[in-house]
Amino acid sequence: MRKSSWVWAIPCAALIGVLAPAMTAGDIPSQGVPGTTGVSLSPHNLSRAGVQAGNGEVCLPCHTSHNAQAGQPALWNHRVNTGMAYSLYNTTHSTRFRSNYVGLDTASKLCLSCHDGAIAVDSFSGMTSGSHFVTGTKAVGQNGDLGSVHPVGLRYPGSSFDGKTWRPTPGYNDPTSPRFSAEGVGGNKGVQLIDLADGSKGVGCLSCHSSHNNTNGRFLRTDMKYSFLCLKCHDT
Repeated sequence: MRKSSWVWAIPCAALIGVLAPAMTAGDIPSQGVPGTTGVSLSPHNLSRAGVQAGNGEVCLPCHTSHNAQAGQPALWNHRVNTGMAYSLYNTTHSTRFRSNYVGLDTASKLCLSCHDGAIAVDSFSGMTSGSHFVTGTKAVGQNGDLGSVHPVGLRYPGSSFDGKTWRPTPGYNDPTSPRFSAEGVGGNKGVQLIDLADGSKGVGCLSCHSSHNNTNGRFLRTDMKYSFLCLKCHDT
């Protein structure tokens, strides 16, 4: 089947529930009535992009109650290329913190199962012949290349292995401070460090994005005005 070119206006946030809070009451419609807030009116409602999911089931392209993919969290229902390897930011840019790169976390890999453009968005519930692909500027990690996007898969600079203590590092804010993760939307943390493959705390897609809340646009956890989100981590 020929791939159809499809530009979808969402970032690396991904179609995932793992590490994201549950939907709020406003996301849950009355019987037979579409939701009016949250995921239902966001780009993660794939039916708005022409993807058919049963009876307009918003959750189904990502999650399923039964027969979820083995080895994946959050009752994951979308096809995942488990063997895909990605080149990270450190391979093509500054060598600073190169030793901090330990590989992508599970949630980020689920994000990329749609956003790298290699697997059709409508490849879920066992289907493998989908025709809707993320393309253009909204495709992140195409051909396994993450060298031109914000670093992911690395320990937060100056943090200990388990992320509970922090050694002051020029240019970065203290991630153990309450201010670091404050002022998020919909009960989300403003910024969150996530569990990486080696058990350390670091940066992944869900550090800045929340897949169930699009209040700030692009599923961002905080407002980007005056680079507010960036300045949560970066101390300039």
